[in-house]
Amino acid sequence: MSNRATGVVFTGTLAVLLHTPLSRCRPAHECSHISLSDEVPNQCLKTGTFETDFIRIAVIGRQQIRSMAIRIAGLIERLANFRWADVFRYLVEFLIVFVGIYLAFLLTDYQEEFREREIQVKYYESLILEFRALALHLDAEEPKILKHLAIVEEIEQGNRPIIPVSNLVYAFQDGVVDAAFSGRNFEALDKGILGAIITGRPALEALDRSIRMLNGLTAELLPIQMADEDCCYDEEDNLLPLLEWYPHLTREIYAINRQLRVVVLERAIPDLEQSMQALQ
Repeated sequence: MSNRATGVVFTGTLAVLLHTPLSRCRPAHECSHISLSDEVPNQCLKTGTFETDFIRIAVIGRQQIRSMAIRIAGLIERLANFRWADVFRYLVEFLIVFVGIYLAFLLTDYQEEFREREIQVKYYESLILEFRALALHLDAEEPKILKHLAIVEEIEQGNRPIIPVSNLVYAFQDGVVDAAFSGRNFEALDKGILGAIITGRPALEALDRSIRMLNGLTAELLPIQMADEDCCYDEEDNLLPLLEWYPHLTREIYAINRQLRVVVLERAIPDLEQSMQALQ
């Protein structure tokens, strides 16, 4: 670098540090009177000389620092004038709204739980009544079944009794459980109780099926017996093989009837009463 260039750099640096005009850098230049504290016209920043390029860089830096200082001062002023009381008020209002919504959700959950418990209690009460009615019905049908069992014993003893027409009735409709399934109110029934009812359904269906079959077959057999009293037995006083359905169905109906009565009175109803008391 030549001595002249070195002098120019030193002069420019010294002008920046001392905040003095740079008139001695280029005495003849029209922008030489500008200092770093002045606003520099655009035409003075586009001269393309080494000295003006240095001034342009220094001035742009100063302007950026001044802009940042103004922004910081404005931010500090806004913070000083900020109304913190409004912030506190907004926070309090937000907390009130939040607590209100939270309590509303809690109340809704409680009401929903209370409604479900009421539905459960009503279903349990209805099931208890239905099962008690079933137990009474089974008790009422047992004497009829015992009469058929007595006929079966006579047949096994070698006698030739007339097989009577069966008038057994199956009156259990299972309406409460059907209502729970139809209304999709599965949550109204305890899983254990619902499982026990579903498990016991095959026995109820078997009882219904056996009663219908016994009633139908004995009704068809009656006209034949009226024409020939000995039509049902062979020469050795044994029941004909094609009529073995009568003792089989009679014993099956009796066993299912007794089993259902025990389950309903000793297990189902006590369990339902206990569950209902727990909900209340």
